[in-house]
Amino acid sequence: MQELVSQKEELMKALNSNEMDAIRSLIKKGYLELLSEEEKKSHEKIREIRIEGLEKMRSIIRAIESYGAPKIRDYKECKEHFGHLYDESLTKGLDAYYRSYFGENISWRNIFDIEIERLLVEGYFSALSESDLEEFPEIKEVEELYLEKKDLHFLPETISCFSSLKRIVLKFNKLSTLPESISRLRSLDALELGYNQFSAIPDFLKSMDKLIILYLSGLQSSDIEDILSKLPRSLKKLSLTNSNISELPDSIGEFTSLKYLGLSENSLTSLSDTFANLKNLTKISLKNNQFSDFPGVLLKLPKLELINLAYNEFKENPKITHDIDESITIYLANNPFLFKN
Repeated sequence: MQELVSQKEELMKALNSNEMDAIRSLIKKGYLELLSEEEKKSHEKIREIRIEGLEKMRSIIRAIESYGAPKIRDYKECKEHFGHLYDESLTKGLDAYYRSYFGENISWRNIFDIEIERLLVEGYFSALSESDLEEFPEIKEVEELYLEKKDLHFLPETISCFSSLKRIVLKFNKLSTLPESISRLRSLDALELGYNQFSAIPDFLKSMDKLIILYLSGLQSSDIEDILSKLPRSLKKLSLTNSNISELPDSIGEFTSLKYLGLSENSLTSLSDTFANLKNLTKISLKNNQFSDFPGVLLKLPKLELINLAYNEFKENPKITHDIDESITIYLANNPFLFKN
């Protein structure tokens, strides 16, 4: 909470001093989310950025509409029709930028999605209101957003306007919270939040029962029981890699839809008996933990196909000491028994 207060104070200081470079830097981090709508309207610089954001949105739509073709034929055309939206340094690399995303198959839909991602990263969506975005029904067709490694501290409340979103990638940012409006995205089934700064998980996440893929790697919380209590039981893929977990609570057995569970790079030595309830689990990664005894409860899972137990503490080969079905693939690289003389 104190950090949020400090961030707001930093933003207000920049706004009051009219330091535009500082204002833009903080807006890119998402600091406008700390202000109420009334506070946003009261500052001239924010009103200017809102108008700028609206014009950038309109420019994207105009560029697409003026081109009018469903397929971009080459990267020279990308630069001609969309390069004017950005400064010279960005325009020079625009063709290579699109190529890195889409190879030789690129359409106006691809272009629109990636331009919207740019505006999100630049913070304009925090300056725009839901009513502003009603002017652009095209955003309701966006299905995926890739916002990895963008130094984001906040996600805008207006994310809910992307009503067709199915997947959001937010790995390697500086998020410590999520806007509650994200829970209104009823088509969202994949959310990648790994390696941010979450010390707690918002309560509303549990209500997102359409969510089937959730990556929470790199959690900073030590209360795994609290975290699991806030996750939807609809999940089919869950990653808790590198999350300071030394023991899993019995509630893990409630996630009966899970097909994949990632628990690598923790400090686990055993698994709860309730793992036997995970009848749909096909793959589990326990790489780089502290197992010295094979977790026999896994042999009770009828659909299990793969167990990764590399980089643990096995002094004997568990394939020999346990009656393990040959249909199950087990990775055991870099365990002590492999280095015996």
